Amino acid sequence: MAVTLHDARYKRLVRLLKEARESRGLTQDALGRRLKKPQSYLGKIETYQRRLDVLEFFDLLEAMEVDAGEFAETAAEAVGRPRRGRRSDG
Repeated sequence: MAVTLHDARYKRLVRLLKEARESRGLTQDALGRRLKKPQSYLGKIETYQRRLDVLEFFDLLEAMEVDAGEFAETAAEAVGRPRRGRRSDG
């Protein structure tokens, strides 16, 4: 397993989060206020100094008013994993 902070897939995921933030006109400071976190929290995530866990990931999406399902579709393509179809029973 690769070290998460240095994995190219993780970096692509963080870039997508940053692009989502910027496309909504949110600064790190403004998003931090929504999350009740300091600007440095987001700065460290966006510069790959702090690892983002899955609950924080969903908190970020909610604070940016980003649909998690839609973001997952984009993220799956960006990290290089093919989208899996539904599993058939039989």
